[in-house]
Amino acid sequence: MDNRITRLLGVDDPIVQAPMGWIARAQLAAAASNAGGLGIIADSLAGLSATVAGPGQLTPGTTANR
Repeated sequence: MDNRITRLLGVDDPIVQAPMGWIARAQLAAAASNAGGLGIIADSLAGLSATVAGPGQLTPGTTANR
């Protein structure tokens, strides 16, 4: 698939893990990203600063860490 979104995100297939409320934390987003998808973290503003520190450590070698 080739379109503006796939080129912008640098992916072949835009597979997105939905932000599923309380379960979509750093570990789930990292697992989706490590499998080649786009992981999304769903959290409250209060918990977001603690959550944001996690995915970079869980996704070695991904674009987010470059």
